[in-house]
Amino acid sequence: MHSPSPQLLRALRTSISAPNVSNRLCANTRIVSPISRITPHVQTYRNNSSHARPVRMVPRAHTAKPASRDRGPQSTEDTQTDFAALNVLGNIPAPTTAIDACLDNGFHLDNGLKLTNGDGLLLVGGEAFSWRPWTAMGGEKNAMVNKKGQFEVDEQAWGLLGLVWPRPGSPSVMARDEPLLAPRPSSDHSSIRNAEEEDALLTGERTQREQQRSKWAFWKDVGLFSWAFIATIAVIVLAVVYQHETSKNHNAKQPWGPGGKPTGKRNLIFMVSDGMGPTSLTMTRNYRQFTEGLPVDQTLVLDDHIIGTSRTRSSNSLVTDSAAGATAFSCAHKSYNGAISVLPDHSPCGTVLEAAALAGYKTGLVVTTRITDATPACFASHVNLRGYEDRIAEQEIGEHPLGRVVDLMFGGGRCHFLPNSTEGSCRGDDRDLIEIAGQKGFHYLNDRKAFDALNGGSEAKLPLLGLFAEKDIPYEIDRRSQDGVYPSLEEMTRTALKTLSQATADSDKGFFILIEGSRIDHAGHGNDPAAQVHEVLAYDRAFAAVLEFLEQDSTPGVVVSTSDHETGGLSAARQLHDAYPEYKWLPGVLANASHSSEFAGATLREYLSKNPDAKSQRKFARELLEKSLGVVDATDEEVDHLLDPKLPYTNNYVFADIISRRAQIGWSTHGHSAVDVNIYASSTKDAWRLVGNNENTDVGAFLSDYLEVDVEDVTRRLQTPSEWTWKPEVEPSTSTSLSWLGDPLGEAVRTDGLDTYHGEFKKRSMDLETRECGCGELH
Repeated sequence: MHSPSPQLLRALRTSISAPNVSNRLCANTRIVSPISRITPHVQTYRNNSSHARPVRMVPRAHTAKPASRDRGPQSTEDTQTDFAALNVLGNIPAPTTAIDACLDNGFHLDNGLKLTNGDGLLLVGGEAFSWRPWTAMGGEKNAMVNKKGQFEVDEQAWGLLGLVWPRPGSPSVMARDEPLLAPRPSSDHSSIRNAEEEDALLTGERTQREQQRSKWAFWKDVGLFSWAFIATIAVIVLAVVYQHETSKNHNAKQPWGPGGKPTGKRNLIFMVSDGMGPTSLTMTRNYRQFTEGLPVDQTLVLDDHIIGTSRTRSSNSLVTDSAAGATAFSCAHKSYNGAISVLPDHSPCGTVLEAAALAGYKTGLVVTTRITDATPACFASHVNLRGYEDRIAEQEIGEHPLGRVVDLMFGGGRCHFLPNSTEGSCRGDDRDLIEIAGQKGFHYLNDRKAFDALNGGSEAKLPLLGLFAEKDIPYEIDRRSQDGVYPSLEEMTRTALKTLSQATADSDKGFFILIEGSRIDHAGHGNDPAAQVHEVLAYDRAFAAVLEFLEQDSTPGVVVSTSDHETGGLSAARQLHDAYPEYKWLPGVLANASHSSEFAGATLREYLSKNPDAKSQRKFARELLEKSLGVVDATDEEVDHLLDPKLPYTNNYVFADIISRRAQIGWSTHGHSAVDVNIYASSTKDAWRLVGNNENTDVGAFLSDYLEVDVEDVTRRLQTPSEWTWKPEVEPSTSTSLSWLGDPLGEAVRTDGLDTYHGEFKKRSMDLETRECGCGELH
């Protein structure tokens, strides 16, 4: 960097001697500054306005020193101005090379420098610019004012800035040989005229010729501005219309998004987080951050893939159960609570899994509850009431009007496949469905050792039936200590995906699979926050495993995840006393728990059945609270409650309440709630129709449309016995062709339309028999 050339100093002197045009629009107090030698008024402050419309002026490249100081810059010269040598800025930081915002009487630079009230010469990055206030150029003051009162001007044509040196439009600034101020001719007249033009360049004053052209330039500018304004309005209108069309609720009849409908081979992975509501995610996220010492921006994998929400009501209640919720997913139709893929009139509706199987896709079910429970049942069977789990098991192995439709099943519920003469059976008859499944070609697994022998799916052969527990697979918080007995949801997910991918490698069709985090719901029913956070974390890991599979597999696909409903009315805060509530909940209490309330309750009941001594029972109860739940301050009243033999409900609930109170976690019910639930997906490109708020039937419609399968044709075939590939034995008590669905509900049961208030708000009797469905509780 070098001292300024004589030509630049001459330009400075010229600008200083030029008449000043004062502008009184700004009434701010004038602050004396060294730069006032160039401009009549300077203010400095930090400007926070946007850089949306910068005018960039790139500094010239540095080269060797000039050979002479009595001419303009040569191609080998350094033209960067040395502001320190000029000493005109004083302590004010040198301007950078961008105009940040123009004012009505000046402009801002993006380093915070503000120049107002007057005209003069501005030095920016080795360039000299003449400038004038907007009002001095005859512009309309309000024409370009933004919300900050600043003029936003893109073009130098508006007259605010004029490049003086180096000369604009030169082919190469560095290659020019002419001096800054051109030599004047000897003629007095031409000398005066060119001097005026030179002074005009330096001061911003118009010459007579420029004034003659100003009329046409003005109308040209008006035309350009009008065109730009109209074009901007048109773009804004189109953008608003597009946003409205793409963000509103999409239904099955609407066309696909900009990416178009998927074509060719594809895989669809549908995940259900049974009973997981928005608060379950909040509680689990907080828990993970606390226990792992993570910053607040470290969230769950699911959090990064949320795309919408789902409304959950059934055909006969604002609060759905899992059966009606899963029927909405599988059939894309509303039905009554308890219905397993049947409509309110008790006729069967075709499912996306059945349609996929008939179209040539491979299919699978992976759950952590019984494989005959409501959610998996709704994809591969049809019964009038979810409690008919024996019938569901029969249909899942192929005793189904369409034949076998499931290629892979992993989960629990072995008791429904064993004859009632066998230990561990919960069937009502002596049929051995495991033997029958083998006759139909199923390869059967019943323990961890057999599962591990699949080698992650590379050694698996379809059809495959894996039943790893008599009833439900234990909660993840309990399964961790029994890892050698039960596979995790993530392990079953990875193995199932590898198996199905391998089985479809040479096919022009992919696969459809349902994967359910089943026991999130059970933890909600039990109001057990410690069990639930571990179930949600296990589900999050399974979701991450699916994303990893989709990235690595050669077949395109998508994963969509949602819940059928929320369970428990969970609240991440709880008021325990009459005093003003505390604004907090305590994840550390959950971190102290090593087992679920279900595990603690079963352990206590077993001990009580073998040890009748009251004193030893109390001691054991306190030790169990400390060992299983980490609770060391149990009150005598709480212990008495645990040991009460007349409890109308299981003592699991007492254990759960003890830990919930200390963590300040609230619950409003042991049942479900009507809250909307989240929808997640691997890609909004493929799941664009589910963006925003949807009905749960919209999710079901998306599944069949993505696979391009005809669910309604499956419904027709199910309702047409002449097209069945398997015929059920007609029961003596009925002649209906739909007897395979089980007995329909009585006329007193409403299957369509909402119930009304019956004045029973005080107390309802508890009939434990009505809660039993042959295996476990209704969920």
